[in-house]
Amino acid sequence: MIWRVIKIILILLLPMYLIAAYVYAQYKYREEVCDNIKVILLNQKQHQYLSEGDILKIVSDNKLAGIGENIEKINLNKIEQTIQNNPIIKNNECYKTTSGEVVIEVEQRIPVLRVITPTTSYYIDEDRKKLPLSEKILAYLPVATGNIKDEFAQNELYDFVQYLKENKKWENQIEQIVVTGSEEIELIPRIGKQLILFGKMSNFEEKFNSLELLYSQVFNTTGWNYYNKINLRYDGKIICTKNIQ
Repeated sequence: MIWRVIKIILILLLPMYLIAAYVYAQYKYREEVCDNIKVILLNQKQHQYLSEGDILKIVSDNKLAGIGENIEKINLNKIEQTIQNNPIIKNNECYKTTSGEVVIEVEQRIPVLRVITPTTSYYIDEDRKKLPLSEKILAYLPVATGNIKDEFAQNELYDFVQYLKENKKWENQIEQIVVTGSEEIELIPRIGKQLILFGKMSNFEEKFNSLELLYSQVFNTTGWNYYNKINLRYDGKIICTKNIQ
């Protein structure tokens, strides 16, 4: 009988205990200060253009959080919004831990192509978005030059560069992509002095297969500089112009 009474008392006291614990936890949380601001860069190392220090500088310069500050007063939404204003940032998330730490997780944009026109220069990232130039981005990227419209850069050029990326031998061989006024492309190779007239952005695989046959079966005999132009503009045909010394 006595154990039954004790059990009833415990059941009655449990809600009071939980309420008291919650109130105490809230009180302690209001008194807790920030003892560390931690930045986690989610990209692989080769795609980290901003450092942890760069992110911490954004937080510090905008007085968004500081060591020793009351952690309850730190506005996580404001930190996220301010960091997101940097065009290199794709996503970021900020949260607090029970140990008094503010954690900022950052995902950066990955540029895949640099576009240079007579009036501007910018990157296209892996999501086909325009990304302004930044001294922080030092990666080697394919370069496209000419009177290039944004839509062309974000679609046809992006698809072409992705094909090069999937075929490393061509990515390594092509130094520059030149876009003409009629939106045909010319390729400047890294090895050899010939200009490759690729034509419209179509039949990538067929045209590169033809080019590979020329390289392997003809250039091995004639040498790399025997021709100054290779014309692939016409499907199924290769027209080469001899280099006149």
